[in-house]
Amino acid sequence: MDQSLITHDELHPWRPIIRGLAFSVSLGLAAFLITWLAIAWPTITAELGWYFGKHPVVTQIKPGDTQPTIEPNHIAIPTINLNAPVIYDTGYTDAVGVLPDGVVHVKGTAHPGEIGTAFLIGHSSGYWWQQGKFNQVFALLDKLKVGDQILLNRDGTTFVYQMTSSEVVSPDRIDELNQSTDKRLLSLMTCTPVGTSLNRLIVHAELVQ
Repeated sequence: MDQSLITHDELHPWRPIIRGLAFSVSLGLAAFLITWLAIAWPTITAELGWYFGKHPVVTQIKPGDTQPTIEPNHIAIPTINLNAPVIYDTGYTDAVGVLPDGVVHVKGTAHPGEIGTAFLIGHSSGYWWQQGKFNQVFALLDKLKVGDQILLNRDGTTFVYQMTSSEVVSPDRIDELNQSTDKRLLSLMTCTPVGTSLNRLIVHAELVQ
């Protein structure tokens, strides 16, 4: 047999197998990357906007301002350029169906300004095919620092809270909903890391005005 007619694949029969595996792996990685970008793109743009300093939609409330105002039944966080509607008195188990429309206040927890803990939930990410303007409303919640302001309006009255701490907890941790306190507190909760539902980030704040 003329050795010149023997191909490399005949000399090394494992090469086509390796090429096929490499192609399959590359195709899988490309599909994963495209899927991840489709899910994470809104959050990525929010992060870029924050890093490059988009002008805030609300301004910090200065000490002594007697009547800070934002839109009725809205929450505003100047540090992360957030301004979104709040859907009050929504049952905890019903929150998922309402979250695309804004931030959810859990029924049975304190209302803004009341003694107790007002508990609010918001999405940090969502799939690109899911309808809803607020699927990434809390995507930048982890950027908040102690002392940052959180403005919360109910029926035309605006309350100013100040962040005191934050924590990451497991999804089954719901004792925050039944927190007993003689203070006027606020808790904001969202999924973390962004793009997953592995854990929950909870930001704590206290009423200052």
